[in-house]
Amino acid sequence: MQFINPVLLWWALPFGAVPIIIYYLMRYRSLKVTWGANYVLERALERLRRKLYLDQIILLALRALACIALIVAFARPALQGRGGTMAAGAGHNIVILDGSYSMLAGENNRQRWDAALESLENTFNAWGRGQRWSLLLLAEEPQWIVEAGTFTTTGAAMEVVSKLAVMETSASLLAAFEAVNGRYPTGELAVYLFADDTVQSWQGMEAATWPTQRNVPVYWFNPPLTDRHNLALTAVQPASDRAVAGHPHPIFVSVQNFSPQPVEDVPLELLVDGTYFSRQTVSILSGQQRRVQFDVLFSNPGSHHVTARLAKDALEFDNTLSAGVDVVAELNVFVLRDRGAKGAFDSAWTFLEIVARARNISGRRDPRVLNMGPLTFHDVDPQSLEESKLQAADVVFIDGGVKLNASLVSAIRRYVNSGGALVLAADERIDADAWNSLLGNAGLLPAKLRNLQTHPLGGEKWQTLLAAEFVSPALRMFENVDYGNIGNAKFFTWHQLAQPAENAVVLAQFADFTPFAVRSRAGLGNVTLLAAGLNSRNNNLMVREFTVPLIVRLFTDAATSAAFPRTVRLNQSVRLRLDDTETYRAITFAGEGLFPTPPTPVAATTRADATIVEVPAELAGTGLYHLTFFRRDDERTRVWFGVQGPRSDSDLTPIDAGRRQLIAESTGVVEAGTWEQFLELLTAEGFGAEWQHWVYVAMICFLIGELIMERRFV
Repeated sequence: MQFINPVLLWWALPFGAVPIIIYYLMRYRSLKVTWGANYVLERALERLRRKLYLDQIILLALRALACIALIVAFARPALQGRGGTMAAGAGHNIVILDGSYSMLAGENNRQRWDAALESLENTFNAWGRGQRWSLLLLAEEPQWIVEAGTFTTTGAAMEVVSKLAVMETSASLLAAFEAVNGRYPTGELAVYLFADDTVQSWQGMEAATWPTQRNVPVYWFNPPLTDRHNLALTAVQPASDRAVAGHPHPIFVSVQNFSPQPVEDVPLELLVDGTYFSRQTVSILSGQQRRVQFDVLFSNPGSHHVTARLAKDALEFDNTLSAGVDVVAELNVFVLRDRGAKGAFDSAWTFLEIVARARNISGRRDPRVLNMGPLTFHDVDPQSLEESKLQAADVVFIDGGVKLNASLVSAIRRYVNSGGALVLAADERIDADAWNSLLGNAGLLPAKLRNLQTHPLGGEKWQTLLAAEFVSPALRMFENVDYGNIGNAKFFTWHQLAQPAENAVVLAQFADFTPFAVRSRAGLGNVTLLAAGLNSRNNNLMVREFTVPLIVRLFTDAATSAAFPRTVRLNQSVRLRLDDTETYRAITFAGEGLFPTPPTPVAATTRADATIVEVPAELAGTGLYHLTFFRRDDERTRVWFGVQGPRSDSDLTPIDAGRRQLIAESTGVVEAGTWEQFLELLTAEGFGAEWQHWVYVAMICFLIGELIMERRFV
């Protein structure tokens, strides 16, 4: 015989002695009154004394048994089942708790995680003191929270569980079963599984045959989820992390439909600095992803953030995502040009002048300064360039109008390593061997230059750009023909590039899928290599409608990529470079709902006058974070960061009936959807038949007998 609530039994059983205590208390309180016939009455009662004493003992026993029966009924006695898995000291109970964020799905504001914890607490109530138990948390890698511990009370066990939280990860039940089997290969076990039924979590479970072989019972609590309509925001990507004030900046929001049915006209909102900015509607087929573009105009320089938001569905966790954007007043581009290069289109400077003038956007007063929208171009002679003034450039541009030498390359390398951006345009006038040797050896060439392809301008052979499949968001806006079809660009001269470096990213491709624009990191800065020139000696960029947007995007993104990103991946460190740490009396880092903590300053190795503020990869999860700077003049500055992670657990598709059957056959898993069903399951599998109703019958019999005995004294 076992008890489902043994704690109640042992704590309340002493109350069965209450009738006995009351009897003796009342007996000693009896009042004796002496009267004339007292002697005669005592002689008469002495003959009945023994019989009355026995009746009193029987009456007292019936009352005590009735109280004990009531206590035992609440303790819920049951017959011994297979394995005796829930009786005190009978084996080792292992709890597997799913901690992936799909457990946050739910209905009527009740999440699966809440239901699992509630049922887990009820399960603890059914355990006995002294029983061995373990707790395994499902995450990307299963984590042992309790290993072969001794169960004391439900409160103590729930104190351990209450410290756990859902993590941004997917779960693998197969990995959990393998972890249990590896840690406890022998012994009598019972597994209590609190997890959802998503396909991803149960991947490969058909191969988990060890529970059946070892006759280990697996009880699965699976709260129902009828609504599996789930959309997820998978990315919020600014065209670049740095924007220019007053200039439209594309923001790309990716939405994926994990629902089994297509969705139509779902509202997607974009917030800028927490304020509503715009809304679009999306329609997506089942399992497909859609990318939506918002053009945001930031009016003020400084740190800003954008947040995309979807309507409520089955899993609200993945309906919000943020990105950080750094807005500057303008960007300065130094176009290096030898003063001897005065021929038409000997460098990009003449081309930029004509394009700006044709678009009526030059607005220049100094002949060596050219304004093109958010960019300010400076005509710079490399021979007279002082390295200290080079630090004022956001981007340095070099093409065939400059003859490279070791001194110039050394200065450029120091500039890039300290956080500058370099754009190289490999037109037909460059010395490819010199570029490969000087720039390549300095680590400033994303890809080696190979053969130069030259064809007559306006001839029948040319190379054009691919207006799709942009890996980087820098040029992704040109997937929309509203900005011009860059597939109409024609290059009659271009360089074939070797395999890009391992850390390089291909920003744009020619139509034959060979690289056109390649970028790689160099120190704290970056280098962008174009396989063709921007001088119109051998292309038709002069007359194309997309030329100015293309130039703006190329140079703006180059300047942005030289800085540390404002939007990072999950578990990627947040970093920011400070030029003067003496102006700050304190710096704190915090995320939404998190307590601010001081970050760790890391001294920069490339510049003596800079400090890198770095927050280690201990981010709580996706969302909006910020560094707050407290200046010595009591002013505060906040720099926003968006943290994004893969939506690896957003698919709520359940395993089908066929797979459930296979898994049940291979693992012995038995399933329940509510606590009542789970309790019936444990009763049938772990306790056998419950005897509570028979205890109630016995209690009624004791009470009837007590009434009959009382009538004997009337």
